[in-house]
Amino acid sequence: YTSVTQIHEYEKYLYQNLSIEEIRQKFQSLKTDTKIKDKTKALHAIALAKKASKHILDMEYYDVQLLGALALIDGCMAEMKTGEGKTLTCSAAVAANFVLGHKTHVATANEYLAQRDQEYLAPLYDSLGIVSSFSISRMDKSQKRIAYDADVVYSTAQELGFDFLRDNLVYSLEDKVQQHDLGKIKAIIDEADFILIDEARTPLIISGDTPSKPTDIYKKIRNIALQLEKMPKAPNDDY
Repeated sequence: YTSVTQIHEYEKYLYQNLSIEEIRQKFQSLKTDTKIKDKTKALHAIALAKKASKHILDMEYYDVQLLGALALIDGCMAEMKTGEGKTLTCSAAVAANFVLGHKTHVATANEYLAQRDQEYLAPLYDSLGIVSSFSISRMDKSQKRIAYDADVVYSTAQELGFDFLRDNLVYSLEDKVQQHDLGKIKAIIDEADFILIDEARTPLIISGDTPSKPTDIYKKIRNIALQLEKMPKAPNDDY
């Protein structure tokens, strides 16, 4: 609980009387501040997001949500019960990832949840200067390219996977929808048991059109084949 206590203290003693515009400025300055260690920077980011959530959503980050966010930042799994606020927990982890220089992909169980969560949290993200978006199957390439340029993208695990596979079928880098280095993007998986176990049993398979080839070559080969004559005996065959 040491980190949780620090978050509360930062909010109370450093950010208590800040306006939403001042919170945004403080939050954005964290990203470029090289004097603060990453762990401390993440705690400050969560404290500012906690304060912004009160202003914008009129919702408080509870300790269980702070613990969940800290686990996600460390790359761990956080088991949370229904009603403990996984959606808000995710926003705290996204805020920390942002100041640490990482974009975030949030993989949810279905497209309804992806769009709902992004639209619900968009005012909070906007107040902090975090660009958010969602990516769903009915969007075209240009819309997806804009969506993946955001700081945090909500989508389904399947759609994220298929977009990656489709990008590997294009002939030009400009045609890819996921333009950023995936090695620098953090992933947060909602309903991890469903996505990593149940849904993972079905492989993602994709096929693409092959370029058509001229048929003249096959006609020429056929004509040559028709001119061939069967030999009664192979050359130099003494048996």
